[in-house]
Amino acid sequence: MGISFLSFESIAYLIDVYKGSPATGNLLKHAAYKSFFPKLVSGPITHYHQFAPQLNNLRFPSMERLAEAG
Repeated sequence: MGISFLSFESIAYLIDVYKGSPATGNLLKHAAYKSFFPKLVSGPITHYHQFAPQLNNLRFPSMERLAEAG
């Protein structure tokens, strides 16, 4: 079942790009979209362009913050 979900989601992404939505040029962002765990567990098939703004707002911690966490 998991493989079919990933396949259908990939097909939905390809159809969106075919219909004119811009494709992502960043493999890391696309991989994050494909492997987002809550979406994989509960579904439904989401479109990349609904998820992409969340990826653009990511802020990675600085080295100082990482050192404080350790």
